Amino acid sequence: MSGLLVRLAIIVASLMAVAFVISIVLLVLAEADADNSAYGYLALFLWFGIVAAIPVLLALAIPGVVMTRRARRQGGRRDH
Repeated sequence: MSGLLVRLAIIVASLMAVAFVISIVLLVLAEADADNSAYGYLALFLWFGIVAAIPVLLALAIPGVVMTRRARRQGGRRDH
């Protein structure tokens, strides 16, 4: 279960990074020409999505890391 949470956190973080890069590209396009000003609003929409995804990222990453650490710590003490 902890591995799944960590993998999902990595996926969410990757999507956030891609959204950030796309938003920068959209801002550059919006600044290049006044007719493309709608791209700036799309970039802003992506930023809202990134901000909304931060709690999801934390909700996945923190329990996943805690569970992984506990499993590793208890794994050395168990008698099979």
